[in-house]
Amino acid sequence: MAIYFLKGDQHLPEKKPVATSEVKSWCVARASVLIAGVITIVLATMIEATGLLRPWESRLPELLGLLSSIQDGTVFLSLPDGTAEGNDSMDEALVLRGLSMLHPSMILLATEHASSGESAQLLQRVKDQLREKGIPLTEAMPPTPESLWRPVPLCRYFPPGFPERKESLPLVAGSALAEGSFRVLGPSSQDPGILPLLSATASGEIAGSIWWEGLLQGQPNAPVWLLADHLLILPNHAALPLARGGLSIPHDLAVPRSVTSDDFLLRMEERERGSLSPDFDSLWDHAIVVVGPSSLLPMTSALVSLRNITALGALNLATQAGIMILLIVIVLAVLTVRQRESLILTALLLILACLGSWWSLRHGILPPISPWGVALVVCITGVLIKQRSIVR
Repeated sequence: MAIYFLKGDQHLPEKKPVATSEVKSWCVARASVLIAGVITIVLATMIEATGLLRPWESRLPELLGLLSSIQDGTVFLSLPDGTAEGNDSMDEALVLRGLSMLHPSMILLATEHASSGESAQLLQRVKDQLREKGIPLTEAMPPTPESLWRPVPLCRYFPPGFPERKESLPLVAGSALAEGSFRVLGPSSQDPGILPLLSATASGEIAGSIWWEGLLQGQPNAPVWLLADHLLILPNHAALPLARGGLSIPHDLAVPRSVTSDDFLLRMEERERGSLSPDFDSLWDHAIVVVGPSSLLPMTSALVSLRNITALGALNLATQAGIMILLIVIVLAVLTVRQRESLILTALLLILACLGSWWSLRHGILPPISPWGVALVVCITGVLIKQRSIVR
């Protein structure tokens, strides 16, 4: 028996036509995300190149446990307070004699008192012995009209239209000439929240403080820029705001390793008697040693914090530009290909960002975190927009 169905009785699923308005809204959303993403990646790369974000990004290695402190370290060797000038000279001579038997990378003698007599002669002999052994010794001295400061190799630049003000850097007596050998200690009592770095002489020459020497240890001839006396750009592209010739002391100060002169001399006496202490010897190896009164401990802590910020290197501008182009290409591909390929590209970008950042940090280079982060956000946003359009 033949069975016939009426054409009108068939209940077949009907295809829902895609509204033209939905297609237009998806195209507008995709174009908006693409344009905003490209502009943001370019801006993030430019800001990254200036180094303005490095004070914050430099904390990433410590959070990841990759670089808790700079490799060479900093040790504060405190001298006793409230003693006579002659005793101070003798304490300094004994401490410097002990350091000459170790292997520090630099000694910052942060004292300004004048010495005379036999203690001054002994102190000078120990200083000469340090220099003969190739251990750099940087001394501070009180400013006088006859003071000869070691000149600071930096490029001082005032943008067009920016007024040059002589009072932007604190004035210091003396001259900064090629034959100078001393550094300024800095008016720590007048500016307790500032780590003094630079001063200007009456003739416009730039004199550095003893903390400047410690900040740029190991790279004395590296290019440093001073823009309008308010922005200091270090060799690793870290841009630090300068106020009254110094840097604001961070609130979260790093705690340097501190040793009193009495404990140091006691341990050195035990060492000379043949008592070996590998932990004690390794404390001073390749370290920056600050020798001064205990009142300079906050300044030393600020130096350690700033050295942690500037310890990591930076990618050169050509490499950062190449990374920017790569990120723009990936973002463009994610927003134009199908949903499956978009997910694969986004996952690939995340893997590349993690592996590249890990490799850079392991090699002492701070990766361009902000451009990578912006690209990931744009890619994820594009994937979500596509998913929403498919669901509709």
